[in-house]
Amino acid sequence: MKRYISVLLFSFLLTPALAQEPEGQDGVIVLSSDNGARVTIQPDSKYERGFSISLAGYEIGFAGSDSETEFHLPRVNGDKKKRKTYKGRLGVVDFGFNEFTSASYRGYQEDEHGFLDLRNGKSIYFAVNPFRTAAPITRDGTLGFTTGLGLVWRNYSFDNPITLRRHNGRIYPEPLDAAGLKKSKLTTFSIEVPVMLDVNFGRFFVSGGVYGGLVVGSHTKYKKPKTKSSTGTSVQMFEYGVTARAGFRCLYVFGNYGLNNVFKSGTAPSVSTATVGFGFPF
Repeated sequence: MKRYISVLLFSFLLTPALAQEPEGQDGVIVLSSDNGARVTIQPDSKYERGFSISLAGYEIGFAGSDSETEFHLPRVNGDKKKRKTYKGRLGVVDFGFNEFTSASYRGYQEDEHGFLDLRNGKSIYFAVNPFRTAAPITRDGTLGFTTGLGLVWRNYSFDNPITLRRHNGRIYPEPLDAAGLKKSKLTTFSIEVPVMLDVNFGRFFVSGGVYGGLVVGSHTKYKKPKTKSSTGTSVQMFEYGVTARAGFRCLYVFGNYGLNNVFKSGTAPSVSTATVGFGFPF
């Protein structure tokens, strides 16, 4: 009863000189004034033990219960939809293939040139991005920002039957017997952070930016029999480059190009890394 009285007082305050018309069907109460203003109060089946008020095209609902009263704000042009969370353009898993580029063998004998040539089909790139974050730059999400933290393995499988050895602080090829040799490779493991600007066209997108990382481990390995050795003192500790990708949602193709030398200056041929591959949302 107290709620009904409060509603009536509220109605009188909004519209002076209201006169009550006879109660209509289903308990509908209509209040009107001399200037034509009308307030309608009627039970509302959507609210338990409640009612709604129609006022100037707006609807105010009151729901009663034994413990509290709920007040529902007027609905104008329907309920607003929640804005979708911007998830960015970085998949959980990246898979691709590596290549050495910009090779310079200055300081090496001519018959040693090309010893870092790779078997591209077996020079595998694998990355896991467990930590990702993103934010829209524009309200409609046309432009967005994506970054994260990735764990990256790069395998460089040599095309020639060689492995790497250090002599007097410099990397040289060590020939291996090709008979029965299954593979010989250099592997690096790094922690990387990409920073990208996304341009979205609905569900399709293009993205570009930079990446930087810390190489925390490296080794050579060949199978004949299986032999593993460290070359960590010759591989650069820091790496950086540019990245680009294009795709649908989080499924994309990507390309990375390293701007630093893989090995420390003066210890090995000057080479950079290029990678192409695919990104997956799972």
